[in-house]
Amino acid sequence: MILTESTRAYDIGEVYKPQYQFETTGKIEYIKESVDMDTLAIYDDAGFLTLYDVEKQEIIEVIGAEEYDSFGSYGYTFLGEDKFVYVNADGKACVYDLEAKALIQKLEEGLSSVDTDMAGKYLLLKGYDDCYQVYDGNTLEKIGATPEMPSDMSSDYQFISSEGLLADVTIALVEGNPTYNLFLMDLNTMELLTQYPLGRMVLEDIKIKDGIAYLLLAEYVQGYLDCNTHVAALSVTSGEVLWETIIEREFAGFLQFPDAADATDMLVTTGESVVLMNMQNGEINLKDSIEASPL
Repeated sequence: MILTESTRAYDIGEVYKPQYQFETTGKIEYIKESVDMDTLAIYDDAGFLTLYDVEKQEIIEVIGAEEYDSFGSYGYTFLGEDKFVYVNADGKACVYDLEAKALIQKLEEGLSSVDTDMAGKYLLLKGYDDCYQVYDGNTLEKIGATPEMPSDMSSDYQFISSEGLLADVTIALVEGNPTYNLFLMDLNTMELLTQYPLGRMVLEDIKIKDGIAYLLLAEYVQGYLDCNTHVAALSVTSGEVLWETIIEREFAGFLQFPDAADATDMLVTTGESVVLMNMQNGEINLKDSIEASPL
């Protein structure tokens, strides 16, 4: 410790300094954290999943490469604060209890990905077809299956709101070029609410609140050398575009809702700006340039 402090080997400023470290079998590729931030799930390039207790600074479980079917970041997720789910080598969703440190249930088969909302109310299991098997995140009872969403290529974007709304992007090939479509579904009724054609624009982020889906879209120009950022408000039930604002020549970042109940602006970031945007009409109330991409 004295040598490290004197050489300032890991000092990156006044804010961050390492407190401890741990090792995995291979080079770390993906890290996911539980909602309460107490547990990390690390996937490494040797094919191992490591569950790590941050508070106690100890390993909870190492799931071997022969058990975890290496789907990268799509094959595992936290389910609420006390469960962890991963797809095993047999294509089944294995539910692991973090407190009991034990595997408690296996669901479905032929799966390739698992997903859930932040609160862990819904567990979505996907195989190689174009629909999701939906389970109650608390009871692990099956709710139903979503309608099929035809696609030519698998998408890597899904979002589940705490109210049970699923946003899923599918990809169709038109003359060899990818074209994107957004589907919005109600997981409580398994009803397809609306479909919205994104065209060549890529969905970078989405937030859903009070029946409105706020989309952050990237319109890439000259390949990926340049980008226009589109922010749009979409009615969840009708699919009507309520407003759209374009920020030209800036790469899309992320959306963030305010915590205050009476706030009217949301935060929009790009690669070089932070923007306060009115949620009712999309007007930009403040835009400030920054020197680095916001985290």
